[in-house]
Amino acid sequence: MKPNIFLKSAALFLISIGLVVKGQSQTFTYDNCNYGLIANEPQSLTVNNPYSTLVDQFNYIVTGPFDYTTATLKQGFAYDIRISGRAGYGPLDGMNNSTPDAAYCFVNWQDLDLVHIPAPVTVTAWDGIDGRRPSPDVYSTAHVYDYYVEGHDAGLAFSFRDNPYYDNIGGFQVSVTELGAVVPVPEPGFFAIIGLGLVNAAFLRRRQR
Repeated sequence: MKPNIFLKSAALFLISIGLVVKGQSQTFTYDNCNYGLIANEPQSLTVNNPYSTLVDQFNYIVTGPFDYTTATLKQGFAYDIRISGRAGYGPLDGMNNSTPDAAYCFVNWQDLDLVHIPAPVTVTAWDGIDGRRPSPDVYSTAHVYDYYVEGHDAGLAFSFRDNPYYDNIGGFQVSVTELGAVVPVPEPGFFAIIGLGLVNAAFLRRRQR
């Protein structure tokens, strides 16, 4: 039996599409995004040819009232919100190396490097949305964490209030870095549909012979 030339062509066509798409760019996926905190927001962001362009940086102050809105984050672009440092909001927070960082807090004022639990610290509740977690979500002895978000043609609003302020210590450093354009999520089964269409056409062509 001679091999079906049309089926061979279909297979080569699909392989060619895959190679072209793959060869267009390098991609990277950033996980732990959003955590379902905002409706219809993706849990991960894939970026074509990622780069690193600093768009904003500031100190997040906890020793008094604080308000800051970042530079505009463009729609359809991924950003890394990197938060470093440690800050305490109450009495004894500085004892025994217990001062919380942006993602973890102490247990009974024990050494944070030895005993720590995930905690939604105020600094990660920008735009009034609490519960954000870093990626990767693991404790950092350097107290540096990355949070990935997609821009929406607006700045991110950070705000801090407490009463009293006199027992607060420390602070955070925040940088905002643009990573690149987000790759649109393809329709489910796009290539599978093309492949099935080609195979079906080949089958009909064979039956007509």
